[in-house]
Amino acid sequence: LHLLSRRQRQMCIRDSDKSVGRAEQRGWVEDQGWRYIRDNGTYIIGEWSWINHKCYCFDGNGVMYADTVTPDGYQVNDQGQWVVDGAVQTDW
Repeated sequence: LHLLSRRQRQMCIRDSDKSVGRAEQRGWVEDQGWRYIRDNGTYIIGEWSWINHKCYCFDGNGVMYADTVTPDGYQVNDQGQWVVDGAVQTDW
């Protein structure tokens, strides 16, 4: 029986993580900007979406707008959350 060293186990874990397909990932990922992967494995693209009770806007490539005014005229903070007069808007 050959036991892997701690370093070898860490390398195996990292290598296996690289092979995980997008369809197996969910939630926020950083990929040329912040994107959100839905439960069905697709990016949110070109629309607003409520995520964890906060509203985010994504461009035509699926990248979240941040610290800007969106093309439809709404302000988002540096975390991409829709704000009005500095207050994060929620769906509570």
